Amino acid sequence: MSAEQTYKFEVNPMTCQGCSNSIEKALKKLEGVDYTINLENKTVEVKTAKFTADELVQTMKGIGKEAVLL
Repeated sequence: MSAEQTYKFEVNPMTCQGCSNSIEKALKKLEGVDYTINLENKTVEVKTAKFTADELVQTMKGIGKEAVLL
């Protein structure tokens, strides 16, 4: 198993609680992921040892969100 990494993404569009709920729903499906969603700053911080930043970007892209690694 790899060492745990922390990734911070700017996510768009993320303008309402519904947006953050859809991100939360997608991330909950991933085993071994802890996350914090900040709706005000449009950011998502993810801690994981199982997934790369690219895999997380693709997960968010799959629900119609653009995620940029900060």
